[in-house]
Parts: sequence; C-alpha cells; structure tokens
Amino acid sequence: MRCRSLLVICFAMFGTAWFALADEIDLEPLIPAESPGVSTHAETLEADTGDIAEDAEAENLPPAPPPPSQSSSFGTSIRIEGLEIEQADDAEKSEDEAASHPAWVASYLVDNDADFNLRTIETRFRPARRYPRATRLTTQPGGSITWIDGDPALDLPDRLYQFSIPIQLEANAERDFAIDYNVTPSWYTDGVNRRPEMFRLQGGANAYYRLNARDSLIGGFMYLNRDDIPALPVFGMLMDDEDNGRRLELVFPQPRLMWRLSPRNASSIWGVISGELGGGSWAIKRTDRTPDVLTYRDFRLTGGIEVRSHDGLRGMLEAGWVFGRRLESRTGLGEADLNDGFLARAWLEF
Repeated sequence: MRCRSLLVICFAMFGTAWFALADEIDLEPLIPAESPGVSTHAETLEADTGDIAEDAEAENLPPAPPPPSQSSSFGTSIRIEGLEIEQADDAEKSEDEAASHPAWVASYLVDNDADFNLRTIETRFRPARRYPRATRLTTQPGGSITWIDGDPALDLPDRLYQFSIPIQLEANAERDFAIDYNVTPSWYTDGVNRRPEMFRLQGGANAYYRLNARDSLIGGFMYLNRDDIPALPVFGMLMDDEDNGRRLELVFPQPRLMWRLSPRNASSIWGVISGELGGGSWAIKRTDRTPDVLTYRDFRLTGGIEVRSHDGLRGMLEAGWVFGRRLESRTGLGEADLNDGFLARAWLEF
C-alpha cells in the first residue's frame, strides 16, 4: 500500500510540475503540425473531386497530388526497462533509413547502505523505418548483463543475464484506430541455472484510438510473466501539444513527460521526466547449487536531458530516485526489503 500511495503522489507531482513549467518556456512541437499520416477534410475533397483535375488540365497545371496513405501511426513509443523505442511515422523513408538502429544503455543503481547495487549494460536494436503499410511485422532483439554488488548474506550470484526477441505486429484497422501485438521469448538466468525456469514467454497487446490531431487513447495489457507481477493493464492518454511543443504520455504503468528546450536546428535538446517499473525474475543457483528463481522489484522516478540529431544520432543522460525495492525468491532464501537508492543512466543510439 505504501508503494501504491507513493506512485499516486508521483503522478500528482508530475502534473503539477509540468503545467507550472510549460507556462514559463517557449516550446516547440515534437511532431510537425502537418503530420504526413493525417489527411485533412479539404485534401480528401480535393482528391475525390474530378472537376478539380479537369480544371487543372485545362489550365495546363499539374494535377493535384494524391491523398496521403490511409494507414496511420500514432508516433507512440514503447519503453522496455528504460530504453525508448519509437514507432516509425507514416512518411515514406529513403532506402538509407531502412536499417536497424543499435542502442547501448549503461546504468548504475546504488543502494543507500550498499546492500544491493546494480551495474547494467544493455543493447537493443530499434527496427528499421519502412514504407507505410496497413500491417507491419518487426523485431528488436536485445540483451543485458547486470553485475551485483550486494550483502553476502543474501547469497546472490555475481551476474545476471537477459536476452529477448520481441516480435511485434502493428495493424492499422482504420485511419483513427490501430492495434499492436507483441510476443517476446526471453531468457533470464545467472548463466549457471539453465533449467526450464530461465525461459519466460512475455507479450501484450495495445489498442490506440485517435481522438483528434493531438490526443489519442491507449488501452491494453502487458504480460510480464514475472513471479511477483504476472501481468499489468495498460491505459491512459497520449497528448502531443503542437502549439506548445510538449508531449505527455499519461499512460500506466510508464508515464513520461517531454518538452523541447532548444530551437529546431541541426540537433535538438529535450527535457524528460518519467516513471517506470524495474526488475525481473531470473533463474539462479545458490552457493550450495540449489536451483532457485530470484525476483527483484523497484519503482523509478527519473529526469534527464535527451539530445537528438537529424542524422539519427541520439543520446540521453538521466538520474532519479528508486524506491519500493524488494528481493524475493521461490525458496524464500535472501528475501529482503531494500533501502531506497539512486539511479544514473546513459544511453546512446546511432
């Protein structure tokens, strides 16, 4: 109950701090006002009216351009353990952009009393941007290594490994409605325990409905297949304020607020505040070779600065508070409520 109350307080603090700051800064939109995935009523009428084409031909003018593609992307982002993965928009891309984008993430989580410190390096590939289509299948394999510095009494392994292959299917049923499904075979282990419990099949499904040019609703679920939290609902609203240049992802369980801090030049700088659920379940072996499953859980409130270059290079530095930390296991060994901690994280995508 204490953790839930803290999360509610954090959401309230998010909203208060955001609207107080937005009034003081001259912001620019994250997504251009003329989104290529949205056609206006006037464009539709012009494309559907044969008289306009006849008039253009009579005056020796080029015919009106065809309407934009009917498939729509909401520009939503999916973040897995802090790593941002953006869906491609509907604008046609050149062949040079049809390549995966590798990203590297390094983080350090330090305990106030040094009972359980984590150092993690993660790599992931963001899918290539493709030409617009009604249905799109992508995959983004990735993995991580986590080094543990903890109290010997907890009987923990030195390292934890994770590897996953998310397979995502995006389907645009209508112009204002889209669904994405994902199935993620994953392996969580200390490298010693190779029993079947190291394999975890995860997944989820989300539906997006565009209310207007700025706001979209999202609803669905995440199947985490963790020992402590098997699944979570996903619900909330995505808001791209084009006039004030801010993006609000008011979505449970990973809210995020973004606003532009610099002019739109060769590169841009963004401020980011986010909340997320951390941790997972790993198959391990104790020092006496007893097989076990270790589960770690925490809640994170972070803020940072993101730099984006038009040539695809992106980087971010962030730091924040980690609370509600707990260790659990199937055997009951080493279970403990941990002290709050501090998280520092940097990631680079190129």
